[in-house]
Amino acid sequence: WFLFVFGCLSASLVMEKMKNKTSRLSTLMTPSTPFEKFFSRWLISTIVFLVVFLIAFKLADWTRVMIYMVSYPELKGVIASAPLSYLGNSGYYWTGLQTWDGLLMALSGYFFAQSIFVLGSSIWPRNSFVKTFSVVIVIIIVYVAIGSLLAKILFEGRGGYGVHQTMSDEAMMHLSTAVFFAMAVFNWIVAYFRFKESEIINRW
Repeated sequence: WFLFVFGCLSASLVMEKMKNKTSRLSTLMTPSTPFEKFFSRWLISTIVFLVVFLIAFKLADWTRVMIYMVSYPELKGVIASAPLSYLGNSGYYWTGLQTWDGLLMALSGYFFAQSIFVLGSSIWPRNSFVKTFSVVIVIIIVYVAIGSLLAKILFEGRGGYGVHQTMSDEAMMHLSTAVFFAMAVFNWIVAYFRFKESEIINRW
């Protein structure tokens, strides 16, 4: 959850330097193409942030291990660092991402959520996180309301709302992963063209 929240917050700051005249002028005067400007910001907020977050996560985990080993020396063989795959509850252990498919789906979902805030930052340089979050909440509410209404209209009087699933769980996971990645790439592309358009407008 920290990864998703701070990843979206980092993405909302991609166009932070475009929110006032002085910083915008400094950005526009940088001797590079619009793609290079956008890509450098995208790289920092997406890839570099992910690497830094994982390093910080492991450092925090190792700090926990050291503190507990000092506090409870009799449990030295029991206390250990948590593997990164232990991110969900399954029986007695926290093993949510047991397969590569689960990991890819989690990453695709993260990139999709992050891409929404990159797009929001290119549309609203000021207060991007709050504005994008508010729009996403409104869209979700409208989507759920329309979906519930359609389900009621289509399935009322047919013995419930159940739908027979023809796809396996594995196929559904692969489809969801592909859709999330495709939508993330689409949002990043739209954000780039929006940045390029705003750069031209602001220049004039």
